[in-house]
Amino acid sequence: MISDSIRAGAATILGQISSQPAHRDKTSDSIPGHDGGRIIRDQITLSAAGAQSLEEHRQAEKDAQNKLVDEIMTKGIREWAQEKYREKIEAEVRAQVLSSMGLTEDDYASLEAEVQKRISDIIEQKVKERLEEEMSEQAARSAAETGQDPTFQQAFLSL
Repeated sequence: MISDSIRAGAATILGQISSQPAHRDKTSDSIPGHDGGRIIRDQITLSAAGAQSLEEHRQAEKDAQNKLVDEIMTKGIREWAQEKYREKIEAEVRAQVLSSMGLTEDDYASLEAEVQKRISDIIEQKVKERLEEEMSEQAARSAAETGQDPTFQQAFLSL
């Protein structure tokens, strides 16, 4: 005959596995034959909705990865990497410009379209300057390493 504590323990385990929440009672926490030792368990129950949500999350991640691979295959790795680098620089410059003006993204969004356009023009100009500066530095480093003319290197890197 199955004892009540074993039956309660089995019900607890089965309850955690099923879509219903697990129920705890004092007898299911004890380990028979051990001096009243307690089992510390996670009280995480995976419901049917939780499992569906997890599957949807996994599918969304998989779709995002496939989209990224497709984008890289379409553009080519070099163009894709340059685009991502430019986006990174734009985000940094945007944050710096807005911060220097004492604006947040919400403040910017609430400005008139004409003012937003002016700020966007400033950001674009600063991005262009920063990219040109970095390209010049890269050309100079490359020229120093190879012994070639830096203007040739810069022209080559801009292709």
